[in-house]
Amino acid sequence: MPDPAKHVDWTIPADSEPLRTELLSTERLADTARALASTQCWTVDTQSRTVPLLSVLDRAEVTIEKIYTLLATDARNQAPISVSAEWLLDNYYLVEEQIRTVRDDLPADYGLELPRLCEGSLRGYPRIFEAMLLLVSASDARLDRERLIRFVMAFQDSSPLTIGEVWAIPIMLRIALVDNVRRLSTRISASHTAIKEADAWADRVLEALQSASAHVEQVMHELERARPTPSPAFLIRFSQRLQDHEDADAAVL
Repeated sequence: MPDPAKHVDWTIPADSEPLRTELLSTERLADTARALASTQCWTVDTQSRTVPLLSVLDRAEVTIEKIYTLLATDARNQAPISVSAEWLLDNYYLVEEQIRTVRDDLPADYGLELPRLCEGSLRGYPRIFEAMLLLVSASDARLDRERLIRFVMAFQDSSPLTIGEVWAIPIMLRIALVDNVRRLSTRISASHTAIKEADAWADRVLEALQSASAHVEQVMHELERARPTPSPAFLIRFSQRLQDHEDADAAVL
């Protein structure tokens, strides 16, 4: 039996949060797989005719495409683009390929015969899907053949998989990874929006500096009311813009 003390607290993050828990070594991942398999509540319910996997893929596809379109438009307009946003722009076609692959291999009734969870936030989903979500989370999506095999074999130490579940591992892993890209894209979008807003406010402050100091105070008061708790991305960009202005002034002097 697995040692419960080695089991990581596993909860599905909020929709806007990446699939990320404590980063585990291959051995600790194996311990966690055993613990998960021993605590899952599952059933083979052939009466229910739906498995909510396509909805996960649909939501991810719509969200990622929307964010990609926003970033691509801003990039064409010479807006500042972060490194993470550049990654999404450069690799969007790879994400599209994975989504197409899943759609080709995932009929609407896929997973009806697979053991499904009977409690928790993933109730109704295949139990092997939760296992792949945990694998992605505890490895920070840094996967290789050895890590995957060790994880799956350790899971089976506590609860053997059916042949159908073994065959389902690649598609479940793809869905988990695509959903994680959706979560990361949501963060990228939020940071990108904050950077654009920081630029707009910095432009107002710098413009005010060319007039009267009282005008600067007014703009700063408006900023405090509009952004009482600015995000780190906003603060970094806003400070950078003002620092660049100060450096430019110093160079002139």
